[in-house]
Amino acid sequence: MKFIATLLAIGLLGACAHSGHVKNQINLHKAAYGKHRSEENKKRNLYRHPEKTLQFFDVRPEHTVVEIGPGGGWYTEVLGPYLKEEGELYLSIFSEKSERSYAPKLNKKIKDKTD
Repeated sequence: MKFIATLLAIGLLGACAHSGHVKNQINLHKAAYGKHRSEENKKRNLYRHPEKTLQFFDVRPEHTVVEIGPGGGWYTEVLGPYLKEEGELYLSIFSEKSERSYAPKLNKKIKDKTD
């Protein structure tokens, strides 16, 4: 009887872990294909595979993620909503004093997506 109870407990733990995994996958899908993303960026999902990429790196909603050089914010659009409830997203952007001609434009794109 003790053996059966142990198997049942292991099975329930596995089901709970699987349930959490499925919930994370659903939330990641919503972040990748949600209304907050432009149709153009959603079309790029076909080639950039945001869900598979973030699953490969085992990014979970409770994690703290640092996005270095977010460029135009394509991944920021996915990571922001995915991490919003439980995790944190830090973005490494150009200094306001940067002399690079493209820095203000990229910083503005990121700030518009995150404000």
